[in-house]
Amino acid sequence: GASSHGQELQTAAAKFGLSCTIRSMCAFTSSGKSGNQVAVVIDGNNEFDSKRMGRIAERCVESMVAFIQPAQGNNRLRYYCTLNLLSPNGGCSRSMTQSMAIAAISVLLEIHRPASLPPLTEGQTILLKVVSPAGQPWQDEVSVRVETDGSIWVKVPAARILGTVPVEDVCEALNLNQLALQTEFPVQVVQCVARHIIIPVRSRRSMSGLDPYMDLISSVCTQYQADSFHLFSLDPMAGGAVHTRNLAPRVMLEEEAASASANAALAAYVHYHRVLPVESQEVFGCEQGFAFSMKARPSRVMVLLSLQGDDAKKQESVTVTGQMQGVAAQNEWLGQAVGSEATRDRLMATGDRYASNHYDESRFNLPEGYYEKVQQKELEERIKMGEAK
Repeated sequence: GASSHGQELQTAAAKFGLSCTIRSMCAFTSSGKSGNQVAVVIDGNNEFDSKRMGRIAERCVESMVAFIQPAQGNNRLRYYCTLNLLSPNGGCSRSMTQSMAIAAISVLLEIHRPASLPPLTEGQTILLKVVSPAGQPWQDEVSVRVETDGSIWVKVPAARILGTVPVEDVCEALNLNQLALQTEFPVQVVQCVARHIIIPVRSRRSMSGLDPYMDLISSVCTQYQADSFHLFSLDPMAGGAVHTRNLAPRVMLEEEAASASANAALAAYVHYHRVLPVESQEVFGCEQGFAFSMKARPSRVMVLLSLQGDDAKKQESVTVTGQMQGVAAQNEWLGQAVGSEATRDRLMATGDRYASNHYDESRFNLPEGYYEKVQQKELEERIKMGEAK
């Protein structure tokens, strides 16, 4: 673009005697200063190799960089295009794939599509080849569906409920008192695109005031082969159902403004443990990024749990949606949640719930702006005490 940052990227490309089209997108938000920042680089002629991609990515201010290239050889029959994923530090984790895929398809659909790529229309399902060439290289494929209303769906793997994590280890890493956790629900590892340690917290105030030890969080995640701590509480501030925060120092992200994989895993956890009375085809919102580092990057991810079939081996799917700059409607993640191997009996009578759900609902039935008023009162008291001294 015409910004100094855009000129710097063009200068980096010019050193190779090349030019490129770069778009900066924000995923899971309708604001240009919120959500996940993704730089989308369109390389319609396959001119950038992995070394040149790395040089461009180093100069990007966005935390995620996606290079779009036409598929080569026999892959042209199977894949719509190849998506090379990087970060300014080099490689990236698999949990970043969904944000980059959404941003890339949005650019191709609504902003610019090179002539070397086939036409992309609404109502179409395509398959992308995803490659991370830097760091520890890996590759995968992602199925993307563009709906007629402009929404974009990305299929994610089935979520699986795994083992539990000792509360003591988590609280020590978070520098948090155990009383701040909802002890009626376990701290548990759930795997979707990546593994996440799901941590139920009693209030968002406890989450926003965290002063965690990132090295300990990374150590606990390494021990359980997880990418992040994903915290949630049942008192959202923007009208959703859950307030979340994702800490991922192990994968070079101290905190993520919006996490598709973690929120899909959270949807499986919420339904499996009956944290909320969420039934089939019910939608609830996951808000994230409100306590993001020194500057908030509010994001909103919508989750839909769909149960299919009436037998005990019924399959489930999780749909995660969020608004994104440059997309007319909503971006959506589509995948399968808890399989039959990790299923609890859910054929419960209508209205039957675990008792803890009733207690949770009453506990967090607070008026709008309750915590803001409490914080304001505490501030006024501190000012009075200072004046008295």
